[in-house]
Amino acid sequence: MHIADIALRFAAISQLVLFATLLLRAHWRHPVGPLGALYLLGIVGYLLCPPVARDWHIGWVEVIFFIGCFGAAVYFWLFTRAMFDDSFRLRPYHALAVLAVVGFGLAQRYAASLEAVFGIEASAGKKIYSVIPQILSLCFVVLALTQAQIGRRDDRSRAGVSATSSLASPAFTS
Repeated sequence: MHIADIALRFAAISQLVLFATLLLRAHWRHPVGPLGALYLLGIVGYLLCPPVARDWHIGWVEVIFFIGCFGAAVYFWLFTRAMFDDSFRLRPYHALAVLAVVGFGLAQRYAASLEAVFGIEASAGKKIYSVIPQILSLCFVVLALTQAQIGRRDDRSRAGVSATSSLASPAFTS
């Protein structure tokens, strides 16, 4: 890794950790605070995954970074649910979603071969298995963006603003 890459990663990490701390300190009683901090720390893990996987040899400690890295999309989904859904509460199936995505990611990272995990020998099966974590992450990102759009629409309807009236305001028509 180049010095500039490492410097930029750690500058971003310091900002994310600071923001996670401030968010947790300000909103620790509401689910937005802990879930927002968890999402930001997941992004920290995502930024540290390449050097941990490629350059650093720290043994099983790297699992902590990979949990953040693989679970970032699910943490984003949970954060948007807490942010845009006023009736949101953590449920057991939220933990199952985290375990599924992180479990598939860790299995892909640490499984010696697909045969050892599932007994699949075909090369097509190996290719499908290798993209499952990415497909799951993409699904959770889509769920998070959908939740944000629904929450935005609900907030506009509660405020008495239609979705098209903001586009016709004088600020946009000049």
